[in-house]
Amino acid sequence: MTDIKYKNISEVAETLNIKNHTLRFWEKKFPYFNPKKINGVRYYSEKDISYLKQIQVHLKEKGYTIKGVSNIIKTIGIESFRNIDMDLENSEELSQKLELPVLNEVEDNQAESITAFNDTLNKKTEKIQDIIHKLKKIRDAL
Repeated sequence: MTDIKYKNISEVAETLNIKNHTLRFWEKKFPYFNPKKINGVRYYSEKDISYLKQIQVHLKEKGYTIKGVSNIIKTIGIESFRNIDMDLENSEELSQKLELPVLNEVEDNQAESITAFNDTLNKKTEKIQDIIHKLKKIRDAL
């Protein structure tokens, strides 16, 4: 008889303080864990949950993107990822070894969108400053 304990998707979501649909999304993006499905209900092993906790830490607390977490897993392997030492993870040495940016990794199309937004914002700010300058001149003339 097996001693492996399983939790259903709702229990895992509650444990991690995330939504059920987030778990299903992560399941698609990170095919390293495979919950058992019985009568359409997902059941996660303790090992699956430990992977999910690491994914959550890296996405929510460390600021990695999904692509960034996938790159870490590909670089060090899923078992190493599951057992990663958080103190070591914080070290610059590991980040250099992985050759990954830790925070705010953005896709090229996101970077272009951000640049376009900043350009628009700067132009509008200049127009507002110009209007303020003209209004001050009018006020001073009165």
